[in-house]
Amino acid sequence: MYFATFISSIGTLVSTPIYSLVSKCSHPNETGSLFAVLSSVNAFMTVLSSVLFSEIYNATLASNPEDIWFVMAGLTGLVAVGFAVVVWFTVKHEDEYGALGVQTHEEEDNETTPLINSN
Repeated sequence: MYFATFISSIGTLVSTPIYSLVSKCSHPNETGSLFAVLSSVNAFMTVLSSVLFSEIYNATLASNPEDIWFVMAGLTGLVAVGFAVVVWFTVKHEDEYGALGVQTHEEEDNETTPLINSN
């Protein structure tokens, strides 16, 4: 049980590579807005997961109290696979469109439209 707690604590380190990937894929003017959205989603998921995991634990406490660890491991594995697919996809298209976060001089001179409008 202590080993599973240690492994689940490593899951909090996932946000650093996600923030790095978002900052490389976004326009410099959008980075703050995207980080705010990511932080909001992270806070919402923290609240949602605590309620969800409590309900799963309470439902399986009488029959199999260890099932919550399998659910958490499965969700962590699902997120890891999803992140690996995103990284693979971005690396695959890096050859076609150039390195992530590197803008050509033509792109720097053109007016860009932000992904999130502040209006």
